[in-house]
This record gives sequence, C-alpha cells and structure tokens, in this order.
Amino acid sequence: MASCRESLGVQVDYVHRDEMDAEMVEATGNRLPAVLAHSGSSAFLLLDRDVISRCKGSVGDLRGRIGFYAAKLGLALPEAK
Repeated sequence: MASCRESLGVQVDYVHRDEMDAEMVEATGNRLPAVLAHSGSSAFLLLDRDVISRCKGSVGDLRGRIGFYAAKLGLALPEAK
C-alpha cells in the first residue's frame, strides 16, 4: 500500500513552525498543525488542526480530506496511485 506522500502524487514537505515563511504563516494564521497547498506563488490552507484531528490517525481519511478541500478551492491533484 502506498504512503500518503506517494499516493498524493505531489511533493510533500514537512515544515516545523520555526521554518515557516511569511506566506505560510499568513495562510495558516499560525493555527497549527495545518496542511497547505502551494500553487504558483500562492499558499492555500487545506486542513487546519480541527479537520486534521477529525481524521483520527486515518491516512485514508487524511488523503480524502486533502482531495476534497483542494477541489473546493479549485486546485487539482493528480490521480491517486
């Protein structure tokens, strides 16, 4: 079974709060943890801590929510592997 990182088909970077740039801080409102998407020169908040916590550790649920919120923002992810 593919990992979440592999199945998303996009680059995944884990960034500590001390490594966040101004764009990331603005997109998250410093509400962490969070999942952001980068498209062009913009960062978009996909999942905030409340949505992440509702996944209850399920990678499949996390993947599904990332896809759902990306689509809601008009962002297209590659087909899952």
